[in-house]
Amino acid sequence: MPPVPRLRRMLAETVRAVEARSRVEVVADSARWSAIQCALLRGDERIGPALAEASCAPEQSFTALQRILQKHGQNPRQLADECPVEDAPWKVVDIRCRF
Repeated sequence: MPPVPRLRRMLAETVRAVEARSRVEVVADSARWSAIQCALLRGDERIGPALAEASCAPEQSFTALQRILQKHGQNPRQLADECPVEDAPWKVVDIRCRF
């Protein structure tokens, strides 16, 4: 998974490229939430306790989720990097834009 700043640039480039060639409005999630989603997607039973706590937490935010994951010894960045995209069975989108 690319670092968040690079991911932001990639998302912005994709949005610009698609919107320039079509009449489609593209809305991209924030890069940091995309990074968390990647970590959750690639995670396993190790993140279960953190997710259970986060679902009941009074504060529902990026920072709160990150803090809870770290409290349970889970590093979102490490989770995202543990499973290379090439090996993921759900890889359906090529992130290299070719327009």
